[in-house]
Amino acid sequence: FTAIAGAVEARRLGLCTKALAVVPKNLVGQWASEARRLYPGIKVLAMAPEDFAWQRRGVVLSRIATGDWDLIVISHTSFKLLPLSAAILTRFRDAETDRLRAYLEEQRATATSSDEKRSLKQIERAIKRLDERLQRMLDSINRDSARTITWDELGIDMLIVDEFHEFKNLGVPTRLSNIAGLPSANSQRALDMRIKTWELRRRQKKLVALTATPIMNSIGEAYVMQLFLQEQQL
Repeated sequence: FTAIAGAVEARRLGLCTKALAVVPKNLVGQWASEARRLYPGIKVLAMAPEDFAWQRRGVVLSRIATGDWDLIVISHTSFKLLPLSAAILTRFRDAETDRLRAYLEEQRATATSSDEKRSLKQIERAIKRLDERLQRMLDSINRDSARTITWDELGIDMLIVDEFHEFKNLGVPTRLSNIAGLPSANSQRALDMRIKTWELRRRQKKLVALTATPIMNSIGEAYVMQLFLQEQQL
C-alpha cells in the first residue's frame, strides 16, 4: 500500500509521469489487485512473465511506452528482458571503469606490503573482466539488427523495486581478500539492475528500493545499497 500510494500520489502531484513496480513473479497479480483496491478505477498494467515471450515482447514494450498508466507492474525476471540501448551501455562502461580505475590508483598509492600489492592485481583483473563483459553485452546489442524499444525509451521516471536485496550481488572493490560473504563479481541480474538504475538516476528520476533485509551477511552490502541509491554521496 505504501509503495502503490507513493507512486500514484507522485503522479497526481506531477512528480512523475510513469511508475514501474518490479516485484517477485508470484506477487504481480497481488500488487495489481491491491492497487485497484486502494484506488478503484486506477489504470494498472500488470504483465506476467509469459507476456514477455520473444514473440510478444515488442507489443508489450509498445504498451508500456505509449500507454497512459497510473502504475505498471512486472516481475523481476521480466525486468531483465527490458532491453538496454548501446548508448546507455557505452556510457555506463566508460563511467564504471573510470570509477574503478580511480579507486585502483588511489589504493596503489598507499599499498606497501606484498599482500596488498597482490590484491591490487586482483582488482586490476576484476576491472578487466567487467570491461570485457560489458563489451560482450554491447557486441550482442550491436549484432541484434531488429529495432526494438529500449529501456530509456519506455518513459519510466519512477522505479519501485520490491525485495531489492535480490539484486545485491555486485562486486565490492577492495584490496582485502577472501572475506566471507563479500561478493567479488557481479551477478547478471544485479548488473542489469545497476545499469538501469544508474541511467535512471543520471536523468535525476526516482528510485525506490523496498526490502526488510538490506544487510544480511556483511558490511559490504551497505556499500552495494549506497552504490545503487547514493553513488554521488559515496
